[in-house]
Amino acid sequence: TTNMIVGSPDGSVDLYYDGSKVVETTTNGLYFGNGVSGANAGFLSFAGTQVSLKNYVHGGTLVLQGEDTGGTSRSFFHGDPDGQTTIYDAGSAVLATHSTGIRVGTSPSSTAELTIASDGGIATIVNKNHGFGFTFAAEDAGGTQQTLITADPDGETGLRYAGSTKLETKNGGVTVTGTLTADRLAAPDAGELTIASAAITVTGTRHTVDTESDAATDDLETINGGVDGALLILTAADAARTVVLKDNTGNLRLNGDFSLDHSRDTIMLMYRSANADWLELSRTDIDA
Repeated sequence: TTNMIVGSPDGSVDLYYDGSKVVETTTNGLYFGNGVSGANAGFLSFAGTQVSLKNYVHGGTLVLQGEDTGGTSRSFFHGDPDGQTTIYDAGSAVLATHSTGIRVGTSPSSTAELTIASDGGIATIVNKNHGFGFTFAAEDAGGTQQTLITADPDGETGLRYAGSTKLETKNGGVTVTGTLTADRLAAPDAGELTIASAAITVTGTRHTVDTESDAATDDLETINGGVDGALLILTAADAARTVVLKDNTGNLRLNGDFSLDHSRDTIMLMYRSANADWLELSRTDIDA
């Protein structure tokens, strides 16, 4: 005699296949597996509003599969209690967890297309495709997709408004399209420059200038390092030495020569790339 169904009015109902128990009911679900027992079976339960599916085999994985329209078996979920969980699309892995986050791509691995991780409280999103960056987009009220942010690991990062780039990083700074509104603009001290052969090379907006070899006086005729529209503020590095900016000599276009012979003497210039010259905007001459 071979059991097929064994039931207790106050307990479980067991189902058999070819003499081996394969399903056993419990108060909130059922065990299933060949020769069912709690230590090496699967368990499907329902408690409250939660449905649970559990593999009771220690270290065993959980795999959900189905057959496509052509009859091919495809995985759509694979879970490892000691490792990663993987989600599939049409049989191909598209998302996998790892120790610090998730990986997203057509074949998630250490070289996946996208990694989202948290390490030490810092959330990081990384595109693992070398040379490729990010585009963040959303649909506007009319349903048209608009790009919000573009990021190139080898180039610029751009911020957009209604699809148009308004701020873009460059090798030498940033480019703003439109009006820039700020509570305050500051020009930090970019350091002292020393004249060499009547020339200096600027690297910032505000510099002090000293004479070559600490000479008592020295002429400044050429300023290198300008970019179109750049502003430049120059002051004397030492009141004991005089720097004379020469008008219409080299690339300086001034309202006459100007001597920086006091630490509070100041001249402001603007660079024009079309003519490769500096135009004087204002000067402050302190006599004492």
